[in-house]
Amino acid sequence: MRELERVGVFSLSFSRQGIGNYLRAEILYRARVMPFESARAVLSDAARAERLLSLCHTIPCEVINLKLNKYGTAVEKQRFLQWLQYADSLYTHALSSSLARSC
Repeated sequence: MRELERVGVFSLSFSRQGIGNYLRAEILYRARVMPFESARAVLSDAARAERLLSLCHTIPCEVINLKLNKYGTAVEKQRFLQWLQYADSLYTHALSSSLARSC
């Protein structure tokens, strides 16, 4: 368990299990976990750990069941972007930040 103190939850074995970056980002966003938060802190809280693990199953299933394709046609890409929740947050934040700097 000592290794978990030095490891951010972002780098925790997601990549070894074949979960891509967009899935990892979506899972962490929906779980309300900061990417570089200590894995020990997240996993020692039973409710947070349960939510994180549940989303590791739910989110990939959503992509499969909704037949989302980020590399497909323009319509497929649009459906994929509409599904993403973390991207909306990032784009909104980036837009508001750039607007604030230009004023």
